[in-house]
Parts: sequence; C-alpha cells; structure tokens
Amino acid sequence: MALKMRKSIIFAIICAASLAALMGSGGGGQCQAQPYQVQQYPPPPAGGPQGWVPAPRGSRPPAPLQDVAERIWRLANEIRGKYGIPPLAQDGTLASLAQAYCDDMLRRRFFSHTNPEGLAAKDRVMPFYPGPIRRLGENIWKGWNMDTANSEALARFIINSWMKSPGHRDNLLAAYFSHLGVGVAASGRDIRAVQIFANLQQP
Repeated sequence: MALKMRKSIIFAIICAASLAALMGSGGGGQCQAQPYQVQQYPPPPAGGPQGWVPAPRGSRPPAPLQDVAERIWRLANEIRGKYGIPPLAQDGTLASLAQAYCDDMLRRRFFSHTNPEGLAAKDRVMPFYPGPIRRLGENIWKGWNMDTANSEALARFIINSWMKSPGHRDNLLAAYFSHLGVGVAASGRDIRAVQIFANLQQP
C-alpha cells in the first residue's frame, strides 16, 4: 500500500512555523491574548464567531477526511511515545481553527502560515482563548493528485513528510506543547492538512 501511495503522489509541499519566540513577552514566555481588528476575521462575539472562523468544536471535515485527521493525531502521539515525550491532548477549538484554515487555503488557493489579510497563526488562534497561550506552533502541508480512499496510508504519508523536515519534526516532538488540533480538507485530489500545537496548561 505504501508503494501504491508513493506512485499516486505527484507533488507535495510542507511548511512549518514555531511561534514560541513570537509568543514570549517577558516572564515565563507568556503572552496575553490581544484581540485583533480585521473585518474578515473579527474576534468571536459572545454569541459565537461569525464568518469562516468556527465555533469551538464546531468545524469538522467530512468523512473520510475526519478519519485522516484523527489518524494524524494518533500517529503524532505514537511518534512522541517512541521518544518518551508526553502525548498531545485533542482540543476542539484548535481542531476547529485548523480545519477552518485548511478550508480557507483550499478555497482561496494560497499556501502560507500567513493568510491574504496578513494574519499569522497567533492572530487566528489567540482571540479564541481567554487566558495566555504559552507556546504555539503550526505545521501545514499540501499535495496534489492524492488518493483519499486509504485514510491510514494518507495520514502516514503526511506525518512522515513532516517528520523528514526539521521544522515540522521540532513541532511534533516539542515536549512543551500540551494540545493539538488537526484539520484536513480536499477538493478532488487536491489536499491541505494543518496541525496547530499549543501549550494550554496553566503555569
């Protein structure tokens, strides 16, 4: 099956960002969330966010892509376990934001940690958390002519691609991250995947 998957791959690109340095503000590397003011991505109101930004635990990819996302989370923890690193807990808000960013990249045909409005991961994530996020990281991936029929093979291909890249590997193996959200989106055989890592533990 691995050979079949390799033959089906025409092109894949991966990209990683570790935002730990950006999140530091003095003591303990903590940073209080500051709502941003951009029309397309406003801070979530009390009644729930508007536009593309999903409510916590609200955005889910369709099956079988949801299965791919779940397998990516499981495989990430399997890898961490082999290195003696604590597992990453699932977080519904991170998963919803990862899924929304996948959908947005696919819909508007861009591939970057910064969206067309200039918002980086910290700008997209921090307004959804009332307290500080001590660390934040993001892995993104895209591929063309991908077969989504085998969820396990696709998830392993994506994880292995990240593990072969130093920046992605650093995020996957960072012991200071406590939670992970995964999103996967597809249009035909064109696929995007996003991991958002965070340290949501209170000091």
